[in-house]
Amino acid sequence: MGKTKTEGTTQETTEEEGTQPTESLYKVKALAYIKYDKENYKPGEEFNARKSDALDMADNGYVKKISEAPEEEGNSEDGE
Repeated sequence: MGKTKTEGTTQETTEEEGTQPTESLYKVKALAYIKYDKENYKPGEEFNARKSDALDMADNGYVKKISEAPEEEGNSEDGE
């Protein structure tokens, strides 16, 4: 949900275009050059990835799963 400010009050929007249900995130470390969610990662860089994607990439040897990432507001997935 996004928040919009209107005349000094904060309102939450219930629908956002192009969003998907929230999925838990995993912190992973790239083992190869990866392009994920419009961002590029070099080997050794850490970033957050959706659970299903992290498990698939780990099974294929592209990343090493480090831990389950804490939930953050804004769902930042680039780890920065």
